[in-house]
Amino acid sequence: MTSELEQRPNKRARSSSAPASAKSSLQHDERFWFNDGNIILACGDIGFRVHAGVLSLNCRIFRDMLASGTPSAGEVHEDVDLVRLSDEPADVRLFLTPMYFADEGPMRTQYRVAQLKTLLDMARKYMADRLQKTIMQHLRELFPSEHERARAPYSPLRPSRTYGKEGFDPWVAVEISLEHDVPIILPMALYYSALRMDLEGILDLNISAAALRKILSFRESFITQVNNNSTTGDGYFDVYSCENHQSSCDGVSLPIQEVAIRYYRGFEDDVFTETYAEANPDGCSDALCPHCLKKFTDMQKDFSEYLWEVLPYMCKGSPTTWPAVRNMQTKADGASEPELP
Repeated sequence: MTSELEQRPNKRARSSSAPASAKSSLQHDERFWFNDGNIILACGDIGFRVHAGVLSLNCRIFRDMLASGTPSAGEVHEDVDLVRLSDEPADVRLFLTPMYFADEGPMRTQYRVAQLKTLLDMARKYMADRLQKTIMQHLRELFPSEHERARAPYSPLRPSRTYGKEGFDPWVAVEISLEHDVPIILPMALYYSALRMDLEGILDLNISAAALRKILSFRESFITQVNNNSTTGDGYFDVYSCENHQSSCDGVSLPIQEVAIRYYRGFEDDVFTETYAEANPDGCSDALCPHCLKKFTDMQKDFSEYLWEVLPYMCKGSPTTWPAVRNMQTKADGASEPELP
């Protein structure tokens, strides 16, 4: 005998045309939750209620997605289309900041290089072409490719001269150069990475094996250049007696040159910002007469220019000259020229 349950017809399945509602536990981001926003970007349980027009204006990926008319795959929250992203909330917050607050974007305020890398990764992922171009300008400001700019005071965009957790982190720029094909920043990124950091500190850096090898190789090559020029160079560290025969002047003596050599290979001071003679004016002027001091200072400037010219060569890879580096960067820029709306 057939039971009543067996005789009861099956219920019709609910229509799937109605949009699914997102979990009510979605937390509003403190900064990027606008009541008049018409799209929500969800990263885990964090939601960013923003404006589709702003996303479309800045990102080709969002512009194409929104133009298709199906941005949310049917998911809504508080009657607003919701798009789920796989990115970390902090990365999305960083990415949205220059779109809404121009004064806090690249070329307008300080960023750690790690933040610039995150921004560049996000800009390339979502094809935020204008932002990508500005990030590249910011990086080139931090890592100059002209000797005059390297000798000038540090850019105000640079966080600080300290190399701590919250300070300047140039080793991340080595990663950027290798991952994103940005050869123009590599020489100074390697130099700044070696500066004021001993071997143990370099080995403790949380970077890729390729970037670490590059920094260690550069450091060794830089020291070798200084050592070679201290013995067989073009007279940068030659010893001279005082031509004026002043009793108070020791001339450009061996002890003075030995201290200068240690200055250049010690990675304690930025040798492009200041030569040894410029960094120690009192000590040099006390030991040298004006004529010998000028001679010594000129020798130091010539050596600084020499180090600058061979800096790309010390990177141990092509290209090996500054003109070749610039040419390679021009080709890289042309291959990935962003499409600006």
